[in-house]
Amino acid sequence: MMALPYIIVLYVSSSYKVNQTFLRNLACVLCIWNFSYGIFPNYYYSYYNDHFLVQYMIDNPDNIYIIKNASAKNNYFYKTGLDNPKNIILYNKVDPKEIENLLKQNKCIYTDLIDKPVILNKENIINTESVSKILKNSPKTEILSYQGFYGKSFLYKVCH
Repeated sequence: MMALPYIIVLYVSSSYKVNQTFLRNLACVLCIWNFSYGIFPNYYYSYYNDHFLVQYMIDNPDNIYIIKNASAKNNYFYKTGLDNPKNIILYNKVDPKEIENLLKQNKCIYTDLIDKPVILNKENIINTESVSKILKNSPKTEILSYQGFYGKSFLYKVCH
């Protein structure tokens, strides 16, 4: 998204006679725009604030977790050095039948899928979230809650 305006500026400046001062000012404005709406907010804000979830996963490494955001799994890796642990599963990479089997075996699943704030993006439009429907209908206990930029998130323990 950032490259397109610069490509347009380069194309216009190479194809037509345009005032160079205007192009320099336009390039500066585009840099400020990108910094203000892209770089700074992504650096400064923690949209879901999954730091609490990651810390809980570090403190309780034996539990099975099904989480929504890949960034939480990445933060877990950065803090522990454990790459792709088998007990932390992204919700879009798990089969609903596997969850049903775990619950039938009386294993508890810790998840942040239930009542996670939903934002409008391509993933949420396409995804049916059959995994979260299974977990919502099972008995659950709230373990912790934390506030993020998008709203309040919860970690639930789901057991039969």
